[in-house]
Parts: sequence; structure tokens; C-alpha cells
Amino acid sequence: MGVEGAKALVPLLGGDSALRKLNIYRTTIGDEGAKVIAIALESNTSLLDINLGANAIGSEGAVALAAALRENTTLLTLEVGSNAIGDDGAKAIAEALGANSGLHALDLRSNGVGTVGIDALAAALGTNSTLRKLRLGGADQICPYSAHVLAKALSAGSALQELDLACGSHGVTGLGGHRGLGDDGVKQFGAVLAAHPSLLRVLRLGRNNIGVEGARALAAMLGVGSLRVLDLSSNYDIGDEGAAALAAALIANPTSLLELNLDYIRSGPAAATALATALGANSALEKLSLNCTEIRDEGAKALAAALCANSGLQDLALRDTFIGPPGAVALAQALASNTTLRELNISNSRDVWEGAACSNHVYDAGAVAFAQALANNSTLLKLNISGAGVEERGSAALKAALEMNTTLEFVSAIEYPNPNLKPRTGGVTRYPRFF
Repeated sequence: MGVEGAKALVPLLGGDSALRKLNIYRTTIGDEGAKVIAIALESNTSLLDINLGANAIGSEGAVALAAALRENTTLLTLEVGSNAIGDDGAKAIAEALGANSGLHALDLRSNGVGTVGIDALAAALGTNSTLRKLRLGGADQICPYSAHVLAKALSAGSALQELDLACGSHGVTGLGGHRGLGDDGVKQFGAVLAAHPSLLRVLRLGRNNIGVEGARALAAMLGVGSLRVLDLSSNYDIGDEGAAALAAALIANPTSLLELNLDYIRSGPAAATALATALGANSALEKLSLNCTEIRDEGAKALAAALCANSGLQDLALRDTFIGPPGAVALAQALASNTTLRELNISNSRDVWEGAACSNHVYDAGAVAFAQALANNSTLLKLNISGAGVEERGSAALKAALEMNTTLEFVSAIEYPNPNLKPRTGGVTRYPRFF
């Protein structure tokens, strides 16, 4: 789109505009385009959300946007991730937060922000009373120092409720040669917040090189804090031991955490069994994600047994977890007595997307068991067993079950890349959709 495109948008941002959300992600407006948009934002009173991510915006554009934040009191979300604003740009935006009383969410991820910028943002959290969500990470300098200063800011009375420090893709090194917080950073973060609980409700720490010790530190924080969502995905070294520590925390504090994401950690049946034990004592957790781990049939059976007693879990994600027919049948049978689960995913994608051997083998035996369960279950809304070896007999059983079950909204049993299993949509009828 470029600068000229940005100029063409200015009339849409006039004082009497009805526009509420503007997304011009990856349109190469650059610093000059950002300046044009910023000037319009100074007087705009209607726009609530703007996404300027991946637009080659540098420090000059960020300074202009910071000036707009000093004047604008209605913008709620500013996304400028994947640009190049650096420390100077981050510092300008941070200083503007001291005067801004409207912004609720700020995305600065992958902007090459170092310790100077993070210091400024941490200081801003101590004076700003409206910012609820902050996203850093990616190519930024996420390291133990970052954890320390941000934790201190949160414990000093910040209004922030959601902090996302997820790092970049696997193997990508951030500014200063760091690849995430590591155990040392997480220990510092957890220790400060355990001693001085904050308003933090959502913490995302994906791909931060966290291991067992870091998981233990976070588990200790869960015991005293009020965290609702914890995302530790792609921290391979958490393993069974770290997962067990987190499971113990779910038992010690059974009323706090609502969502736990442990996707892509190197764990096996032991982790799933520990978490299943926690589900027996914890009725607050609503979502558990263990995608791309190796829980196998042993772990699936443990989770199935937990579902028979648990009255809180609503979403269980077990994609690519090496579950076979015995584990699938156990999970299906649990649906006969469980009345709270809304979504269950035991699909397989590895043989399609990664070229690896099929990891979830539901097969017809598992599909038939799910079909039988659906005849008596009226609470499950989404079931995904796609790519897991379901053939004609299993598909026929599921289709027959759908004629009786009018509660299920989505079921997927497609066998990729089989062209013979074509989608069927239910249109506007009350029947579930079968794909």
C-alpha cells in the first residue's frame, strides 16, 4: 500500500468517522506512512483498534505514534509488532503511556527492543493505570534481566493483567544473543510475584527455554497468585518432572488456574498421569492442552478416568500424542458419564504436515466408540479425530450418531488426503456439521 495508501486512509479517520477497527498489517507504509496515520489519530475519537504490524516502521514512526497516544483517549489497542522501532521507539511509546488514559492493549513484539526499552516500559507500567495487555518477545531482548524488571513493575501495583513474552521460532536468537528467559529468568519472575502477588491473570512464556527448575518456580507462583492462563508451550525441557510440579500446584491451589498449555514439551505418560491426578482434585481448570507430546494410551486412559470424576474441564487438546485405539476408546467411554467437556481433539496431523509417522491411531474402533458415546452425551460440542485412521465403518457410525445427537456442532474425521471422504455442511439446520 505504501505511503500514498496511508494518505488515502486519512479521510476514514476523520472526526465523524464510524470506523472502529483498522488492520493494515504488512502493507509497507514505513515511517512516513506511520506519521500520516499518527497525525490523523491525534484528533480521531472513533477508532478502537489499529494494527500496523510488519510495516517497516522504525523509531521515527514510533515517535509519531507516541505523540498521537498523548492526545488520543479512545484508542484501545495498538499493534506495531514485527517492525524495527528499537529502544528509541519503545522508550517514546512508554513515555506516552504516562499521559495516555485509554490504551488497553499494546503489541510491541519483535521490534528489537533491548534493555533500555524494557526499562522504560517497566517504568511506564508503574504509572499507567489503564494498560491491561502487553506483548513483547520474538526478536526482543527477553532474558533474565527482562524478567526481573517486569516482575518488579508488576509487583509494584501495575494494572497489567496479561503479559506475553513468547519468543520467536525455534532456534531464533533474540537481541543480545538471548533465547528467552531460561530457568534463571523464570525463577526471578516467579520469586518476585510469589512474594508480591500482582493483578496478572494471563502469562504466555512459549519458547523461552524453560526447564524443570523454571516450571517449579512457576508452580510455586501458582500456589499463591491469581493467574488464570499459563502458556508454556514449546519449552521442551519442562518434561515429565516439570509437568508433575505444575500438576501438584493445581492440587495445592485448586481454584485459580483456568487454562494450562503444555504443547510441544518432551513428556510422556507420566506427565499426563500426574495432570490426570490433579484433575481429580481440581474443578477450576477449564482447558488443558498437551498437543504434540507423547502421552500414549497409558496417559489417555489416565485422563479418561479423570474425566469420569472431574466436573470442570471443558477443552482437552491431545493432537499428535501417540494415542492408539485403546486410549481413544477409553476417552470415548468417559463421555458417557462426563457432563462438562465441550471440546475434544485427538486428531493427527504429523503424517500430513510433517512427514512423520502417524501419531494418533483412532481407527474405526475408536470412531465407533465415540459414535456410541454421542448417543448418550449431550454436552460435547466439538470432536476432532481427523487424520487418525478412521475409515468407512467408523465414518458410517459417526454419521448415524449425528442423526440422533443434535447437540454436537462440529465433528471431523477426514482421512487426509483421502478424496473420497468429502465434507458435508449442515447449512442453517440444527444438525451438526460433518467434515
